[in-house]
Amino acid sequence: MRSRRILLLIFLVVIVVMIVLLAGQRRDLASMQLGSNIVFANTPFTFTGERDSLVVIASDTITLQKGSQINDDVALIALSGAPIVVDGHILGDLTVMGGDVFLGQTSVIEGETSLVGAQLTVKGHIGGALTLSGSGVTLDSSAQLNGPIEVCGVQSDAVDDLRESPTGFASCKTFADQGSPLSQWIFAGVAGISFAGLAALSVALFPHQISQMEDVIRRRPRGMFGLGLATLALAAGLSGILMIALASGPLLGIILTPLYLILIAVLGATGLAGTVTLALMVGDWVVRRLGWQSPPMVMAMIGGVMLALPLLLFALFPTAGLLAAAVAMLLCALGLGAALHTRLGTRQTRRRFFVQG
Repeated sequence: MRSRRILLLIFLVVIVVMIVLLAGQRRDLASMQLGSNIVFANTPFTFTGERDSLVVIASDTITLQKGSQINDDVALIALSGAPIVVDGHILGDLTVMGGDVFLGQTSVIEGETSLVGAQLTVKGHIGGALTLSGSGVTLDSSAQLNGPIEVCGVQSDAVDDLRESPTGFASCKTFADQGSPLSQWIFAGVAGISFAGLAALSVALFPHQISQMEDVIRRRPRGMFGLGLATLALAAGLSGILMIALASGPLLGIILTPLYLILIAVLGATGLAGTVTLALMVGDWVVRRLGWQSPPMVMAMIGGVMLALPLLLFALFPTAGLLAAAVAMLLCALGLGAALHTRLGTRQTRRRFFVQG
């Protein structure tokens, strides 16, 4: 067991050292391309020609100068929050993510436009729908906007519409705003029942593993909760390191992203296994209080409904969304710690609470 922990620690140290070493090699990636239309850049990127389509991922300023033309869709991503300036002609859709975003008077986007950044300034011509998400928005008097405008996550007093005939704009809808109330309740119910079914199926297929995780939660709840929180903190730290890698070198970040996604998927599956165990324990508590005699599968279903439905119903209301997320995180930490400590229930514990056969 100790050797496995040492190997895991060495693996994590090697990953961190590799990231630091690669990030320290500040290569000029301005000319590095995948095909003819995908560009990675560490230095300011300026485009003046004509291409069929264009994707730019950079850690510095991105500029499409006046006279440039893209015959299809364009995606511009400034990972470090650098400014993005568009003064050219785009025949397709435009997607921008970065810091301050500026669409000049000579900019023409014939398709739909999505801008995500800090301060967003629009002075050009946009033929399709416009979606804006930032800390502030300025629609200049010279802006020609032919499609609908949707503003996401921006306070109404942070939108400065200087056009002579403002057409107004719509706010992005939250999940609770979409669909009818009946459909939202149906969705919450189906999701809760699905989790309950998953919990019952897991107990039926892996009774020994579930009992091992349950035992360690009952005996050492604080220790398992602390282990789960520490693991979540490690995941948050790795996420920060990935963001730094993306900002320091786009190519480095893209290389590390698959590994990061695999780690997150494994972590999510482990946390789900621990949460299923919690569902069994909650169902056991309910059954005992009611004086019933039920098999573990029924207990798991009852516990799954008890855990899932309140969280989903809370999430339907924006004011309770943060509370639901906090409760889910705490439950996930406890279950995750137990799943990790028992290696998904394959590590023996001292006793079992449910004997199945």
